[in-house]
Amino acid sequence: MVFWFVHLGDYSCEYGSTKFYAFCGFGGILSCGITHTAVVPLDLVKCRIQENSYLWRTSLYLAASASAEFFADIALAPMEAAKVRIQTQPGYANTLRQAAPKMYAEEGIWAFYKGVAPLWMRQIPYTMMKFACFERTVEALYKYVVPKPRSECSKAEQLVVTFVAGYIGKSTRFAICYYFTTPA
Repeated sequence: MVFWFVHLGDYSCEYGSTKFYAFCGFGGILSCGITHTAVVPLDLVKCRIQENSYLWRTSLYLAASASAEFFADIALAPMEAAKVRIQTQPGYANTLRQAAPKMYAEEGIWAFYKGVAPLWMRQIPYTMMKFACFERTVEALYKYVVPKPRSECSKAEQLVVTFVAGYIGKSTRFAICYYFTTPA
């Protein structure tokens, strides 16, 4: 069998030579090595998720909610900073429209973000607990209360499960947050 590149006349080694097979072997090692290097860690993660799906799903809920809150707070911080300035300095401004340009003129962009770290310390743990509690409640309701799998439930039934999970989750979060945020 003669391959197309043999007829080109410009090739780096003779077809069938030791050098030819060495190049083919090296190319195979590279292609398989790179592919395995990329895929094996993904397969390992997949296997571990299957072994302990409860822990991995909870970790995913926590990571997703933390990252969502992180970026949401970056967008929220300027409005939160203006609100705090309006509330703590009477006469400074009456609206966000008045406070924002005044703050920027006085302190620059930093005026809007100097409170983002305390906001993260408060909001990220709360949001992580909120999402994980809600998702775990949904899973528990489908496992122990609803007599059929989620895929067989109508949209109305799924909405009821979501509502109940939200109510239970909010009650749980309230109790925990009240305990940790109320002075002794």
